[in-house]
Amino acid sequence: MTLSSEYDSIRPYEGKEIQEAVERVRTSEGFLQVFSQLSNVDPQVLGALLTGIETRYDWHKKVWGPIVDFILKRSSQGVTHSGLNELSREQSYTFISNHRDIILDCAILNFLLQSNGHKICRTAVGDNLLVNQWVEDMMKLASSFIIERSVSVREMLTSSMLRSKYMRETIAEGEDSIWIAEREGRTKNGDDRCQPALLKMLDMSGSKDFVESFSAMNLVVVSLSYEWEPCDALKIQENYLKRHATYQKTKDLDMLAMVSGMHTPKGRIHYAFTPITKEELEKIGEIPNKGERINALAQLYDKKQHATFKLWPNNYIAYDILNNTDKYAANYTPQLKEEFLGNMQYKLNKLEGDKEELTQMFLEIYANPVKNIE
Repeated sequence: MTLSSEYDSIRPYEGKEIQEAVERVRTSEGFLQVFSQLSNVDPQVLGALLTGIETRYDWHKKVWGPIVDFILKRSSQGVTHSGLNELSREQSYTFISNHRDIILDCAILNFLLQSNGHKICRTAVGDNLLVNQWVEDMMKLASSFIIERSVSVREMLTSSMLRSKYMRETIAEGEDSIWIAEREGRTKNGDDRCQPALLKMLDMSGSKDFVESFSAMNLVVVSLSYEWEPCDALKIQENYLKRHATYQKTKDLDMLAMVSGMHTPKGRIHYAFTPITKEELEKIGEIPNKGERINALAQLYDKKQHATFKLWPNNYIAYDILNNTDKYAANYTPQLKEEFLGNMQYKLNKLEGDKEELTQMFLEIYANPVKNIE
């Protein structure tokens, strides 16, 4: 059972912990200030929304869902999805997705699931993002479970097994689904790839039979795509500084990324859902070497994720500029290209560093998804 004390260090809030956390959030100036600005709701009104919250599902329905809905209406041109209606509303799934925004990737997923009558997800969040008490409360109320990043190499095996067991038991119980990113941290250059280490972690708590182990997890590939990448400029600046100087990420920078991702314009957003079938697992299961089976599953994930990634005009524009070609010119207009260049220049003008290199990095974020399907 996922309520076992074995999981106390990583699980979301349950029982009386929920009411205690809600009361802390209600009186948190940080939470009320940030989300009243994002949602354009008076802090007192926002605080009133927190009455009568007794379960995590109450939090999603009465607080978090409406906040996410308002953020999307304010900072995007809407969210579309494909493949979700083909999934069973009675089934719990392990959703593995590319990762572009710290908060919104899983928040939008849960918003879509809840809006369409599916089970919500318990979402994997790195402990490095628990930058203060109200952020930790918000995430655990929103059904997050914790990935321990700051453990020693010796402790990593135990930590990985604990997560693996927790995720597998969550799916077996059938109460909620699971969301986890395809890799540690967000994709910084638009080149989405599944880390085999993630799949090895999932397999740790399973049976020795490859097909049985992964079939029990009900794997679904989620390919999420923002027309305008959340925090693209912040990601470029971070990568640039890593190349040219000593870069030390701080809690303040993590907080900046979380807030910036929620309020910056994102244009259109699309989520594509594609299950990994038992037949596909059986084919991979014929590979005699376990390591090669894991790599083959990662490659299958990448193939599905890349094939269902929603490409916007921005992606084609960036690819053509980066490669000095007009190969994809039929997918955009001169006006859209001019708008893309203007937006890119506006963002790059705020960054420090060699403009040519920064431009290259900006274009790669948008061009790599096109490159991945060629």
